[in-house]
Amino acid sequence: MDGYDRIFIHDLSKQSIKELFELVSRADENPIYCHCWGGCDRTGTFCFLLGALLGMSYTDLIMDYELSSFAGNRRVHFKENHNISWLKFPEFYEYLENYAKKCGLVKISETVEKLLIDEFGISKLIIEKICFCRKK
Repeated sequence: MDGYDRIFIHDLSKQSIKELFELVSRADENPIYCHCWGGCDRTGTFCFLLGALLGMSYTDLIMDYELSSFAGNRRVHFKENHNISWLKFPEFYEYLENYAKKCGLVKISETVEKLLIDEFGISKLIIEKICFCRKK
């Protein structure tokens, strides 16, 4: 899967997101460990979406992102690839804000839930299994 801004445009990334959330919905079967090569863009994207879905506050989501962004300081491929998605978090969040406005939603958890259903084809049942403990 791609990170942040590119997950909305690549079908393979959309399929990867769907598969990851389906895996999380079965977390009672096996422990789950989430990581990517750098630990900030793909991992950050997935963890942001999962955290938002589970009801993390905007402040906590941003703080978590900021912590993961420190991983970018050690990336050896930085000089080779100037189109690194971990630099594009503001575009990712702007997409979410615009999506929320378009759908008339206020809460980030509601926005991400609708996005996962509409854009990534994740079923309501999968989301309910993940969010069984989330307070409505």
